[in-house]
Amino acid sequence: GVVWRARAPGAAEAPAPADAALPPPLEPPRPSEAAAPPVLATGQLAPLGDGRRVLWAAPGGDLVVILPEPVSGELEVERVYRPAHEPERHLDEPERRRLHGWYLDEVEPRRRAALDRATAAWLTRCEAAARLPAEVEQAEEAARAVLRLGGADALAAALDTPAPGAEGAVRRRSATLALAEAGYLLAVPALCELVDALGSTPAGPPLVALLGRLVDARLPADEPAAAAAAGRRFAAGRPADAPRFERRPGP
Repeated sequence: GVVWRARAPGAAEAPAPADAALPPPLEPPRPSEAAAPPVLATGQLAPLGDGRRVLWAAPGGDLVVILPEPVSGELEVERVYRPAHEPERHLDEPERRRLHGWYLDEVEPRRRAALDRATAAWLTRCEAAARLPAEVEQAEEAARAVLRLGGADALAAALDTPAPGAEGAVRRRSATLALAEAGYLLAVPALCELVDALGSTPAGPPLVALLGRLVDARLPADEPAAAAAAGRRFAAGRPADAPRFERRPGP
């Protein structure tokens, strides 16, 4: 209980020590508390509770849920999760917050959102470059960002159905260069158009070299018309059933 101590009238109260009201200092988190131990070693498999699904620890830290397809029995990837340690996540949503700070983020929705943002940024850059030609290089870099996120199909659409006007031309050019640099053979016809248009400028020799890598041939940088004709012959000679997104291996 509380103990009351008598004090003589007029007697001054002894000052409390400066640190008397302070709580004891917090110890830094131990290593075992600061980072979660790995559930699986990279490359290992572990069965999940339902007996059908297994968990695979993929290189890079992703956790892949695999299950057999009901009819064929072939294995399929159901979901992919990425562990994230963010102790400050959901500070304004206590019911969703976890004090240990660990969360499993599903990769597909985040990847899709990132690709959508990159595609929107590319289109915005193309619109700007149509007004200011100095912005063309930024539009080309934005197209490469779309490709890195898996958006080759979005870029290919700019080759199949080019938009009209200057903005459409920037879309086609930036998509062509990004796809060609990545080795996609579907970019050959559009790249031939660029060689025709820019072959006699300082940009010509690099474009001819890029076309030569795609068609696997030495093309004359000083004869852009001949180089473009060789590219068109290559495109016309591809089998009709060739994969649409066939790629030439990199150097």
